[in-house]
Amino acid sequence: MKYEINTNSRPVLIKVYLEVKLPQRLSIAGYDPDPAHNGTVYFIRSKQINGKEHLDPRNPIEIPMPITPDKLILNIDQENGGFGSYINVVKVDVVELPSTTVVFPKDVLEYYDFIKTYCQKANYKGPGFYVSRDENYVIWAKPNLDGDATPARVNRRTGLVKVNLEKFVPFTVYMKIFIMLHEFIHYSQQTTDETRCDLGALRIFLGMGYPKSEANYAMTKIFDNSPDAIRRVTILNNYIKNHDLKYSSSKTMAKR
Repeated sequence: MKYEINTNSRPVLIKVYLEVKLPQRLSIAGYDPDPAHNGTVYFIRSKQINGKEHLDPRNPIEIPMPITPDKLILNIDQENGGFGSYINVVKVDVVELPSTTVVFPKDVLEYYDFIKTYCQKANYKGPGFYVSRDENYVIWAKPNLDGDATPARVNRRTGLVKVNLEKFVPFTVYMKIFIMLHEFIHYSQQTTDETRCDLGALRIFLGMGYPKSEANYAMTKIFDNSPDAIRRVTILNNYIKNHDLKYSSSKTMAKR
């Protein structure tokens, strides 16, 4: 089931009201339908639905989107190609995304404004150098990083971020943003501690209002099954579970 939404490149909160007869797991994705944007996917999430819990107007599936394309295709389907179970999308509401009360330092905002634009265009901009408006940050997008499996790597001395397009492009826009925030913490805090960078990126990511599921997907897709990777995922998952993002209706508090 596909729904076209005029998001108009503004922050929105999508509310989906469902009716199902049998418990099932759904795949929900949002992507840019513009053919010039090479199938840019903003988010993908998997959701277990039990009975009529999301038909209740007080309990819709909520999808926060701090950044959006001009138009968005919302695709809702049974996961893994399942069929035969009744799904009724009662309605889809799109409202303004509430502002968060989180305030960020100037350097975080400058870097975020730069990388969020790049991450929206990474699928179709190709290799090359990309420089922030203030010229404080540079991305060097390369077809690959000479056999390096990482999607991105930062030079802690210069702040130059090398992006491995072969590994980076397949991620969703929101996952790309999480990856780039991880590299920013390496540089801004001059640290090699991967867990510290994970948590630093996660705090900014969630503070900007991004879906918890995208941070989770970013971690599980990038990491391998080594003991250290499993430890990092566990720490971040615990943080996500305990994170309670507070919203404010005051637009003056929005620092996105």
